[in-house]
Amino acid sequence: NLIRGSALCINESAGYNAQGDIFHFACSLRFFTIFAKSLTVFILVIFFAIEIFLNSKEHKHLYKRNDTLNNIFIGLGLFFISFISRGFVLSSYYFIYSVRIFTINNGWVTWAFAFLLCDFSYYWYHRISHSVNWLWSAHSVHHSSEHFNVSVSFRQSWLNQLSGYFLFYLWLPLLGFDPITIYT
Repeated sequence: NLIRGSALCINESAGYNAQGDIFHFACSLRFFTIFAKSLTVFILVIFFAIEIFLNSKEHKHLYKRNDTLNNIFIGLGLFFISFISRGFVLSSYYFIYSVRIFTINNGWVTWAFAFLLCDFSYYWYHRISHSVNWLWSAHSVHHSSEHFNVSVSFRQSWLNQLSGYFLFYLWLPLLGFDPITIYT
């Protein structure tokens, strides 16, 4: 769907449709999201490779085979499960957006401000997940590795979305930020 939507943006980018600038902003946001996620994965793989190289060169023993494989498989499981949970989360954002207080227009300033507010929301989710047992039960998976290395970043709970992670962001669509802007 994302690729089909991106192709639609390419096909119709030569002219304006009924939505004008909003359509083009949504297309550029979609391309930026694809680029940002691809760049993040690329950088993570580079750091992973550098750390493995330095680990073998300096004999630091940061990686244990079973632990690293567990981290990778947990990350892959999260990748596939997230396709199911993302639909639920995005639907809840759109439901709250339908009763929003304000309507905040899309633009690069709005996106930058939303980025900071999303980071603020994540900070509070992460801080509270260390002290509230319900949230900790999902978050503790991330802290369960015996070794601290880049592969631990793949070790995220499959149940984060169901534990209430997304609730920390619901105030943003209620305020008037477009759910797609928050979700990306």
